[in-house]
Amino acid sequence: MSDVVTENEKCRKMGELLKDKFVVTFIGSFVRNNDPSVLVKCAGELRDKGICFVLAGDGELLEEIRSKSSSLSNVLMPGWLNAYESAYLLKHSHLGICPTSQARNAFPNKVFSYLSAGLPVVSAFEGELKEFLEKHHAGFYYPYSSADALTECIRKLHDDPVLYRDVSENAKKVFACQMLETDMIYAEYARHIEKVCLGNGFAVID
Repeated sequence: MSDVVTENEKCRKMGELLKDKFVVTFIGSFVRNNDPSVLVKCAGELRDKGICFVLAGDGELLEEIRSKSSSLSNVLMPGWLNAYESAYLLKHSHLGICPTSQARNAFPNKVFSYLSAGLPVVSAFEGELKEFLEKHHAGFYYPYSSADALTECIRKLHDDPVLYRDVSENAKKVFACQMLETDMIYAEYARHIEKVCLGNGFAVID
């Protein structure tokens, strides 16, 4: 396992270690509900494929996962990243992973970070996120208990450049559409508030 030593060196070292690699990224908390150690198992299976796994974040499982990955040269654990460092990592990544250690219906915020960088999302979350990825062809679902299924998703996107390109383009498009929809909702809400204010005799200041 390769560690990044100090915060000031993170981007430079990540750039050096990730050069010419297919980069699978997790950014988040190292906690039981979102245990990213499944990626260590995948890294072991894919160690000879030119695939690098970046597990960025902090939490109660950090040292446990660091120990599990200590013999793997294709696992990088840079610790907690600030906004600039996270953006740098996403720019140099190819896939974004959303693991969970139990059956859950949730839509983590990190999904939008991944999509904004054009990263296909591979997720173990059921319900809304699974339906979202399937509807927009922006990633893949894997059963939370199956490291083999996650490994196969990663292998499939790594081995098929055309598939990867298509799913990545879909990720970019769906993010742009979501942002446009959010802007439209905000604009409509702002107009509603303006009407309420004017109707109650309040001045609206630009």
